[in-house]
Amino acid sequence: MSVAAHGSRPIAVTLPGDEQSWPAAVKVDGAPAAIGQADGRPMVQIAPGTHEIIGRFDWNELPGQIAVPPAIALLAVRLEGRDVNARPDDQGRLVLLPGEHQTTQPETLDVRTFRLIEDDVPLTVTSHYEIAVSGRAREIVLPHALLGGTVPLSVSGALPARLDPEGALRVQVRAGNWSIDVVARASAPLKSIALPAEVASSDEVWSFAAHNELRLLRIADGISVDPRQTAMPEAWRNFPAWRLRPGEALKLVETRRGDADPAPDQLSLHRSIWLDFDGSGYTVSDVV
Repeated sequence: MSVAAHGSRPIAVTLPGDEQSWPAAVKVDGAPAAIGQADGRPMVQIAPGTHEIIGRFDWNELPGQIAVPPAIALLAVRLEGRDVNARPDDQGRLVLLPGEHQTTQPETLDVRTFRLIEDDVPLTVTSHYEIAVSGRAREIVLPHALLGGTVPLSVSGALPARLDPEGALRVQVRAGNWSIDVVARASAPLKSIALPAEVASSDEVWSFAAHNELRLLRIADGISVDPRQTAMPEAWRNFPAWRLRPGEALKLVETRRGDADPAPDQLSLHRSIWLDFDGSGYTVSDVV
């Protein structure tokens, strides 16, 4: 397995296996490594950097399953010289042989997408995905996580995920309910934001957070919806919302720039005056 450790201190990396299947002959970058234990799971200490960890299991017969760390993003399995399309289940078990532990749950996937456009400097777009998964662990692709005219700032969530050069989000999902946020900023002033024709779900709900002290915008097109009737994040429900179908766009019509009625300017002055000892002059200190 390949591991990248960040920071300035050694970290503990959990290895595949458990008390019933303990790894042997573990090496880090070709050098023998001491195996520790945490909560019944094997672990090894590694220094900051990128490392390759190699080990083996000694079995009298192949077990039906083996525990794997939940942080593993991609897993390749070969069984009796053949590539096996095996993935950990929602409990972190890699089933090697069909049996009582083999999941029979059907594979389903439901993705709901919500986006928040915040008219700040620069304009930002937060794409929020609610993902419901059943069945085996697998990789899914959410196209257009980045909308046109935006560049990524961050990706956050409990599942391993990455953005590809085309702006799609690749996520390693497993059974359960998950959420992922992708934050992007506009690379140039935008007059409209479009939802491309190929998206993860049939329609999306977009919210808009205005900053009237910067400019006043009017939102054109789109179907207005009640945000309280959606499953969007609670913090977004105070903003107006629109439903967009694939191929539709929200137009941002600027009606005013800056604050047309700002609060009056205020100026305060604190002045200190010291008379010279001979009385011929004085010294003044002003704080504005």
